[in-house]
Amino acid sequence: MEQPEQEPDKPSGTEPDTDVPASAYRFTAQQIYPDAINPGPDASLTGTIDAADPDAAQATLAGLQLRVVSLEPAQTSGPTRPVRGGDFLAFNQQLAYMTEAGMPMEQGLRLIAKDLSGGRLSHTIQRVADELQAGKSLPEAFASHKGAFPPLYGAVLEAGVRSGNLPGVLMGLGRHLELMQRLRAAVWRAVAYPLIVFLGVIVMLGLLGAWLVPQFREIFDDFDTRLPVITEVVMDVATHMPAIVTVVALVGIVFFTSMAALRAAGKEQVIFDKLLWLPLIGPVISRNLLSRWCDALGLGLQAGMDLPRALDMASHTLCSGPLQRDTGSMISTLELGQPISQDADLRFVPAAIPASIELAAQADDLPAMMKNLSTMYQQQAEARVAALQLVLGPILLVMVAIIIGFIISALFMPMILLMESLM
Repeated sequence: MEQPEQEPDKPSGTEPDTDVPASAYRFTAQQIYPDAINPGPDASLTGTIDAADPDAAQATLAGLQLRVVSLEPAQTSGPTRPVRGGDFLAFNQQLAYMTEAGMPMEQGLRLIAKDLSGGRLSHTIQRVADELQAGKSLPEAFASHKGAFPPLYGAVLEAGVRSGNLPGVLMGLGRHLELMQRLRAAVWRAVAYPLIVFLGVIVMLGLLGAWLVPQFREIFDDFDTRLPVITEVVMDVATHMPAIVTVVALVGIVFFTSMAALRAAGKEQVIFDKLLWLPLIGPVISRNLLSRWCDALGLGLQAGMDLPRALDMASHTLCSGPLQRDTGSMISTLELGQPISQDADLRFVPAAIPASIELAAQADDLPAMMKNLSTMYQQQAEARVAALQLVLGPILLVMVAIIIGFIISALFMPMILLMESLM
């Protein structure tokens, strides 16, 4: 609940906060003081509170020594949009510096919200501070806005508070977010390059089919002779080229629209999971995933989580099907009291990782080991991206040369045959 600033005679129907949860209630209330120091009606407070029903909201406000003047359901505008990566990274860094300076979490959140000067993120952070003040725990406060923040963000913060190292956990989380952004960018570069070249080839073929080939068709009609097979193939393809380009364009629009929607919802990993088994691109994505997973696992361990809980957090953070399956298998193995290095049910996670986890656990050095593994897979992913670009460049150039050479040969072969027959 918010301890809002004083507002003179603000009516209960004031513009509502349009981005609050569906169980939120907008209230106007007055602090209960002894009559001798009652500040009067101008000291009204307004804000929002989460509750199961109006009676529960009234009881919560009364417990906070507030006399309710008005209470009504807050209007909603659909699901909360996720905070963009750059905005969230900046927010997390500010919060890390404030907690490192010894500032209470609630006060730090309010200052960050004020610094943002309005907007969706500012309102969301303000509401998290309100819920902390109303007595909610960190996981509960952030879970109320789970659509805006990364998965299990509140749980990581709670673990940092329990371990007494919240600033360090926030700093580690910021480093993890930077790593995720860098590796995601590397994957996008690896995928985008062949896609752009492919689209360029399609556009080139479309232009040839719409402008150049029809002119040769008119010339060949005057020959009154049977055309070579490759020429007939090129002519037939050129005839249907507008339809082919249209289909490819529609598929491209659907693909990029779907990717944008999944990325906005934080679920683009669903598409990348389908590319894991492709040559060239698959190894880049798999090592990217392993690096981020190891880093997330190390972050959970650094925050004071036990191994099964840290594994679960890392799995849910990445939302990758193969990783979630293998992580679930490792958690089940641990719950049975068996060493995870002997887990034979792993299909995606290399056997070296559970073996390293087991050895590091015995040496009480798990967070450092996971950081080292994350760095190793990050370097492998970046090296494969560089190698992929070096390999794809010549391959795509050769493909373009073959296509152009095939078209030129098909268009000029009838002329060569005609000249040979005349000689």
